[in-house]
Amino acid sequence: MKGWQLFFWVAMAFNFAAGLPTFLAPDALLTSLGLEVPADLMFHRFTGLLVVCLGVVYGFVAQDLTRFRPLVWLGVVGKGGVVALFTEAWMAGRMPFQAYAISLGDLAFLAGFLFFLFTTRRNAT
Repeated sequence: MKGWQLFFWVAMAFNFAAGLPTFLAPDALLTSLGLEVPADLMFHRFTGLLVVCLGVVYGFVAQDLTRFRPLVWLGVVGKGGVVALFTEAWMAGRMPFQAYAISLGDLAFLAGFLFFLFTTRRNAT
C-alpha cells in the first residue's frame, strides 16, 4: 500500500512544518499569523515539540502500516483536538483566519486517518 505510506510521510512533513517553527521560533510564527506574542513562550515551545513528536509517530506508521496502525488513533485525537480548539478560537474572534487556516490541513489529515482506520484491515494494510 504505497499510497498510504506516502500519505503518512506527508503527514510527518506537515507536522514538522508546523511544529519546528513553533518550537524554535514561536514569537516569529505568532507574529506572522497575526497573533499576540505572550511574555512566556514555554507552552508554545512545548506544543511545537509535541507536534514534532507526533510527526515522528507518523514516520513510524509510514514504515510499517500494520505494526504501528494503532498509533494512528493518537493522530485522530491530536488532529481532532487541534481542529476543535482552533475552530472555537476563530469563531470567538480570538484567532484570525490566517492562523485558523492551519487547522484545515489538520482536518484533511484527520479525515485521512479515519479513512485509513476504517477502510483497511489490521492485517491487510
